[in-house]
Amino acid sequence: MEKYLWLDGYSNYLKEYKFNINHIYILLANIAVFLILFFVFARKTSNIKIKNIIFAVILVVLEVFRIIFDTSKELYVYNTPFKELNFLKIISFELCAINVWVSVITLFLVSLKKESKIGEFLKNYLFGIAISAAFLTFISPDNIDGHFPLFHVINLQTLITHMLLFFIPIYFIKTKQFEPHMKYSINALMVSVLTASIAMIGSQLAGYSFAYMTRLQIAEDLNIFIPYPFHFIPLIFALYGLTFLNYYIFSLIFKIKPEETIKTYENRIVFWFKVSSIFTGMILLSVVPLFFAKNPVGNLLGLFCFISFIYIGAMIILINKVENINNLTQFENLEVKQKRVFKITAILSFFTGIYLLINYKLQKDSNTKKQSLEN
Repeated sequence: MEKYLWLDGYSNYLKEYKFNINHIYILLANIAVFLILFFVFARKTSNIKIKNIIFAVILVVLEVFRIIFDTSKELYVYNTPFKELNFLKIISFELCAINVWVSVITLFLVSLKKESKIGEFLKNYLFGIAISAAFLTFISPDNIDGHFPLFHVINLQTLITHMLLFFIPIYFIKTKQFEPHMKYSINALMVSVLTASIAMIGSQLAGYSFAYMTRLQIAEDLNIFIPYPFHFIPLIFALYGLTFLNYYIFSLIFKIKPEETIKTYENRIVFWFKVSSIFTGMILLSVVPLFFAKNPVGNLLGLFCFISFIYIGAMIILINKVENINNLTQFENLEVKQKRVFKITAILSFFTGIYLLINYKLQKDSNTKKQSLEN
């Protein structure tokens, strides 16, 4: 029994849990957890605030437990000296780890303030991005620790946490706290730039690539090497494609009627705000690390990546204010300013693209020369 509770269950033999009978057990366990959560929490719309707080507390407890367990494993299994512990890596800036805290913040926000506009942005993000990331872990359960038994406490923590990330957006819909409308999917994309900025900051400070911020490990496993920052292109298409698919599928499942969109001058400006914010945020996110000696840099220079975080955070706050403006003159002034930001970003991205292409060509030529010398 002890081998399922703490470090006694560790084995030097790495057990594979992907694409075999163990994978089926994992899927069955996920289905069981989902059904329990659904019938206990989502069938009725009563006591919603209490349920939200319960979910938030459970997520915090599970994540703190993981951090304590991983710290203990480093100290007592791998015998890593305390001074040499990489706490940023232990805390983790992987997408699902970030999504845990986004979920906690969202749950508390909607519990404290029903009509929270920031909360609406975050709910769209959880439904669009977080649910997709959690679902992908069911398909490829790389997060299960093969050094421990499948039903070890740390693997159960992983299973329950990821199922909660998948379940909570569905719970929001079922309890009428959220409706997935395609026109708000752009809000999910905006917040995704915010969470990507957090992952990039963590990656640069820790010297470790979190959430595919500096390299696309999935492609590399298939011997496909995409240089930074071009690896963001397939990553963005995959996540954003899944986001739009989520909105379409779940709106059909829950029979949610699309909201009537009145095409007004004000709505057009808000839309441009959002599009240009996403574009500019991604450019800032990918350009800053190019000035580092190595990527990830692994020191305090990584704090410069706060630029994209501050920018996209400010844009989300500004958009909430823009949507409350009734004066047409104020709208016209904001549109002019936003067009200027968009033009500056376009020019910046153009020259950045030229720099990246030249740099990629030089690296490719250098690698070709090295290979010819080795041969």
